[in-house]
Amino acid sequence: MARAITIPGTQRNAKICNIIGVGALAFVPFYNWIFWYRINKEMAELGRAKNTEELGTSPGKSLLAVSLGALIIVPAVMSFFSTHKRIVAAQKLAGQEPLNGWISVIAYFVFSPAWLAYMQSGLNGVWESMESVPATTPAAAITESAAHEEVVAAEVVAEEVVVEEVVVEEVVVEEVVAAEVAAAEVVAEEVVAEEVVAEEVVAEEVVVEEVVVEEVVAEEVVAEEVVAEEVVVEEVVAEEVVVEEVVVEEVVVEEAPADDTDEAPRA
Repeated sequence: MARAITIPGTQRNAKICNIIGVGALAFVPFYNWIFWYRINKEMAELGRAKNTEELGTSPGKSLLAVSLGALIIVPAVMSFFSTHKRIVAAQKLAGQEPLNGWISVIAYFVFSPAWLAYMQSGLNGVWESMESVPATTPAAAITESAAHEEVVAAEVVAEEVVVEEVVVEEVVVEEVVAAEVAAAEVVAEEVVAEEVVAEEVVAEEVVVEEVVVEEVVAEEVVAEEVVAEEVVVEEVVAEEVVVEEVVVEEVVVEEAPADDTDEAPRA
């Protein structure tokens, strides 16, 4: 009537039960409590394997709610809704179509054996979908953990490589920028040197022009001095000529009376 499968990721078993058998056993005293504890325990084991609390964590509390809690009704009703919610969550994890909530409510209040069979049918689909998934042994778990660590290490190495590549690219960019700045500085220095040379050439040309002007001025001054000297010489010569002429005239004048005196006695 039932077939046990290993819950994936655990060493625990879950049962795939005949829903008609479950409905029939519902008439057996205390079977409802056993059934309730079993399905909640199976879902709790699956939840631990999937690392989720959505499938419940304490099947003992679920059993207490439908046994002693049934005396005050509320705990039993709350356990009904929470267990239905867990079965739906397990179906979603297994990719199964979830149970219909209205059918569960009607079956619960109208005919409870049918309700238990309906709940079991939902879980049967979950366990059947996982029946082909091999159970994880400790060795397999270690292997999976090691593989996961290797994947993480590979991702870390890849990230480090990417970071190193980014750093290298930044260094290359900085070197290129530095080279461009150095080239710009060299060009600027060359331009400055050219400007300095040009200024020096201009200064030399100005100096040469000034020297030439000074030489021209000096030549003009010398020429003027020569002219002045020539004028002075000419004036001196002219004065000497005048003086000589005056002297000659005086001599002539002196000689003229003497001649007259000599001629008188002769008469």
